[in-house]
Amino acid sequence: MYSEATTLMSVFPQKNGTARPIQLPSNRRFALDAISFLYALSSTLCFMPYLLKSEPDKYSFDDLLRDGETVWDGIKNPQALITLRNMKRGEDCIIYHSNVGKAAVGTAKVVSVTTDPDNPKIPIVRLKAGKRLKREKPLAEIRDASVFHGSIMFRQFRLSVVPLSDEQFDWLVHG
Repeated sequence: MYSEATTLMSVFPQKNGTARPIQLPSNRRFALDAISFLYALSSTLCFMPYLLKSEPDKYSFDDLLRDGETVWDGIKNPQALITLRNMKRGEDCIIYHSNVGKAAVGTAKVVSVTTDPDNPKIPIVRLKAGKRLKREKPLAEIRDASVFHGSIMFRQFRLSVVPLSDEQFDWLVHG
């Protein structure tokens, strides 16, 4: 056990997607328990917007508008599954067309999050259609926007579910 304070990276994500260093007191076990508790508390109290990628030739935003609601499924990546499991009712989403079109096209809202009774690791996320964006935001424009510099969207571009900061969500909807 160290007697001096130790610097660790915070588990709390910052607006720009990075983590900030924090000082832990010499009682590291207590500090780590406190950080874990605060993270769990913040994840239950705070809403986070998400970007959901969809292949429009398989299920497009127009399909979501037509259906009104849908289950967001077909996700296999373990990190994306964790992100889906952490979603909460009422959170906002941006629907992004990948492969064809490559643009943010509309909004949706999380209606419910449950787990598959046969496999509790698989989340069942129901989405309700929102509105089409006034103007689609193409990938090149998103990549050039300063609000997306350093975003996980471009560091791990194969993720189909990406958490967004409030500023990123606002830029996509209003910018």
